[in-house]
Formats: sequence, C-alpha cells, structure tokens
Amino acid sequence: MRLDLDLEKLLKYAEKMGASEAELSASVTDKYVFEISKDSLERALSTTTIGFGIRVAIGKKIGAAGGEITGEEGALEIIRHAIKIAKSTREDEKWPGFNPKIGKAPVDVPVYSEETASLTEEEGVRILQGQLKLVKESDPSITIAGASFRVSRSYSGFINSYGGPLGEESTSYSYVLELKKKTGEGEGTYIDWKLGVKLDAEGIEETTQRAISRVSDAVKASPIEGFKGTLILDNAEVASLLRILIVPAISADNVQQRRSPLTGRLGEKVLSEKINIIDDPFLPYETGSAVFDDEGHPTSKKHVFEKGVLATYLYDHYTASIEGRESTGNGFKSSHHTPPSPSPTNLILESAIHKEKLEDAVVEVEKGLYVVSTIGSWLSNPVSGQINATVTLGYLIVGGEIQKPVKGVAISGNIYEALADSFQYTAGPRRCLFGVCSSSIVVSDFTIAGH
Repeated sequence: MRLDLDLEKLLKYAEKMGASEAELSASVTDKYVFEISKDSLERALSTTTIGFGIRVAIGKKIGAAGGEITGEEGALEIIRHAIKIAKSTREDEKWPGFNPKIGKAPVDVPVYSEETASLTEEEGVRILQGQLKLVKESDPSITIAGASFRVSRSYSGFINSYGGPLGEESTSYSYVLELKKKTGEGEGTYIDWKLGVKLDAEGIEETTQRAISRVSDAVKASPIEGFKGTLILDNAEVASLLRILIVPAISADNVQQRRSPLTGRLGEKVLSEKINIIDDPFLPYETGSAVFDDEGHPTSKKHVFEKGVLATYLYDHYTASIEGRESTGNGFKSSHHTPPSPSPTNLILESAIHKEKLEDAVVEVEKGLYVVSTIGSWLSNPVSGQINATVTLGYLIVGGEIQKPVKGVAISGNIYEALADSFQYTAGPRRCLFGVCSSSIVVSDFTIAGH
C-alpha cells in the first residue's frame, strides 16, 4: 500500500507560500463496511479515502487545515487555506516551533495484520452473516437491532521542516452488535463490541455469545433498593470510566489550564499502592500502539501512576515546551484538520493483586453489585472525578453468589476514592477499548443508589 502524495514536495510548496515552518500528515485508507439492520444484511460498502492535514507557522502565527482529498491539487488547496488562516490569526507568544525530534521508537511493534488486510468482501459478509445465524439459532426471540463489521487498511505519512518523512502501515477492525429481546417478562437491550488490529474470528463469536446471554438477562432485570457494598465493575466499564475521568486529568494541557484535579500533584500518592497505570505504545496488535506520534516524535512506555504515585503527565511538544521539557511522545490528533493534544496510546490499569477468574472475586462478596453495562457515564465530571452512571445491566451478589439481574440503579462516587483506599484488586481478563485497557475491578464500600 502506498501514499500517492509527495510530502517533501508539498512541504517545500508550503514554505514557498510563506510558511517559516510546517508540519504535514497524510493517510490513505481502504475500508470495508458491512451492516445488519432488523435481522438482514443492509449493506456492504467498500471505500478508499485520502486524508491530508497541515499546520503552518509564519513566525508565531499558526494556521491549520485538513480534510479528505482526491489528489495533489486538493492538498495544495488545503496548504493555501492554512497559510491564509495563519496570516490572519494572532501571534501565540508561547509558540515553541514544531517538534524537532523526528523518528521512530526502536521497537518492533506489530500494528499490521496480513489476515485483516487481505479480507475480501465475500469473507466479511460471511463473518457477519455467521453472527446473524448464531443469534437466531440461539434464541429466535432476539432481534438484531443493528450490527456492523468494519475492516480497514491504512498507510500514514508524516513530515515537518525538521525531519521525515516517516510512514507506517496498519490495519484495524471493529465489530459492534446491538441486540433486543421482548417477552412477557419485559424488554431488554444490550450492546457489545470487539476491536483490534489482527482479525479474531473466535473473539467476534465470543462477543456475540456474551451479548446473547446478557440481553436475555436484561429482559429479567429490575431495580433494587439502594445499599452500600462491594462494586465489581466489568472491564469494559472500567475502561470507559478511565477514558472519561482519568485520561483528561493526566493531559498536560488540562493540567496547565488548571482543569485537572491532578494539577500540582506530581510525586504524590493519589491511588492505591496496589495500582500501576502505564501508557504502553508497544502492545502487539492493539489499536493504540504506535512507534511515533502525530508530531513525528518517538513514543515511549511510561508509568503514569507507579504504586499509586503520580509519576508523570502526558505531553505533546507544545505543552512540554511550556515546562522546558521534552514531549513524552503523546501528541495525537483526532482528525487531520485538528492540532495534536496530549493523549494516551494504550493506557493500562494493573494491580499488584489480581485474580485470574472473575468468579473468584464474586465468591468473596457478601453483598454487592457486578455492573456490566451503564448509561450516562459521559456525564461524570473529569474536573472533580465524580462518577455518575445508571446501571442498565448488573447482577446482585449475596453471600458470594449471583442472585438476579439488576437495572435502573445508579452508581455514585469518586474515581480517585474508588481507586485509592476502597480499591481491592482486579479480576478476570483484560480488555482494551479505544486505547484504554483494564481487567474488572473490585471496590469496597461503594454507594448503590436504588429506587
């Protein structure tokens, strides 16, 4: 796979147009999209897209632009637009210039899978239809409200006025499944997903089986009275809360803007001494893995929290320069037209105490709730760390045994308290979702607000 854009030529054009320095990124992506709606295959779509983005500096005036293009002329138009923006904007007195340290981390990280890249449209349709068949054979009363299977192969390129070009080829896939079930007992809905770099047919089937089981439990779920007890939070829910509450807090940009509860707390014990939180860009076949960031800086593995102590924030080149330090290699963009900001690669929560099986955690709970699905967690507050979420599916635990499925209760507390004195251990398999990885966690003395 190759990128039909000459980044060195485009860089020279930007400088010729008046940029004192510039930074260019581009990607070409082949993608298959397969979708099911209301129990039938709705569409199978194949697309190829080229993305291009540029930041230019004219002295300390910065302009950025980007978008999808069809070829070189589109890139030239974006460059001219970025130059126009830079000329009309105000100077940034803190501007340090673009990242001068260009290169790749000296680690061989697999982010490309030939199995994923070579998947044909017919094979993709067969995989998704196989999941449809599995659902209907398991329980004809279950309806597939929606399902999608997306497979992509990309090549990304980077250059700036101080080095490059750099390039990397990668693959990814995502499988999302929403099931609904309606019986005389009630109605239930459950959504599950599987993400990765290397196609995992067995993992996709496990995701379908889990969704089938849980949507049936969701039909029987009901509210309970509130209590204070042990909370077991499923791995996917832990990853979601970490992304909402911890990821913004460790961003050097938020720290410097005093929008983080961790401002000024480097070197302090914030979490349980059992906990390490690591940013690891070198996990094999994970979607967050990379050997250079979107500023061309080499990535690195680092402890963000070590034995509960806050060890570092995550920096891009701009935020690092404000403190007179080097970027941690965490400058990533959400799209080609946006500037980079400090973001994790694969943020992993680990515990010194870990039980391999989730069942081994359940048997130790006198009274508690195992939560596998919530809604509204996006309303949690990253500035205070306050958790707000309503349980759409959980399981009441009494005397070390699961008693019944639960819904409609709220979990409320503070993420830093939950991961400090109340934290007990992790249990079960680790799951990575959107760059955050964790096993399920066990927390004591947690408030469950019932009806």
